[in-house]
Amino acid sequence: MCTKVFATLCLLMLPGMGLFAQIRVTPFEIPLPIDWLSFKAIPDGPVVDLNWSTSSDGQPIPFEVERSRDGQTWSTIGSVPGLADKFAQIYAFRDSLPLNGVSYYRLSRQLSSDTAQLSPVQTVEFTSASAYRLYPNPVQGNIHLALLSPSTGPLELRLFSPEGKMVKQQSWSLSSTDEQISLAVDGLSPGLYFLEILDSRGIHPQKVLIFQ
Repeated sequence: MCTKVFATLCLLMLPGMGLFAQIRVTPFEIPLPIDWLSFKAIPDGPVVDLNWSTSSDGQPIPFEVERSRDGQTWSTIGSVPGLADKFAQIYAFRDSLPLNGVSYYRLSRQLSSDTAQLSPVQTVEFTSASAYRLYPNPVQGNIHLALLSPSTGPLELRLFSPEGKMVKQQSWSLSSTDEQISLAVDGLSPGLYFLEILDSRGIHPQKVLIFQ
């Protein structure tokens, strides 16, 4: 916690002792900035799911979800209440009416009347067709990624826990004859994970539900 202090000055007149000043100090708490442990914006059909996790300072300050078409002008599209628990927190928000094409997302947390803490920016792009198909989902044992269009060159898969920790990573050098790659996920705890597919065109995020 961070503490500001206000002081109250009281003047006292005591007989035979003159004028004395008494200062009363009144503390009050203001929240410290939190740590953004993870923040991801992932297309899921016609919607975008935002998931993030943070450290906590015990202050239930809401998160304003902001969206932009150009990364410069932002508008608030929703709000998620903050939690007062003094442990790391996991949050979620769904944008049911995302913008066509490229859109940008960030989170804002108002610390005071003139100070806001902003999250890193996440970029989402909707395309008419995907170069990959993930199956099965939910998954048990292995994630399979079907290559729907001819691909060559490096490709990397990164799997992240809900807290934003990378728990699996594997790289390939694709040839034009490759049709599928697989990533073993046995041994991981059941739950919702986030998969990043990295190729020469950028990062393609996916959600993966793992059960054992």
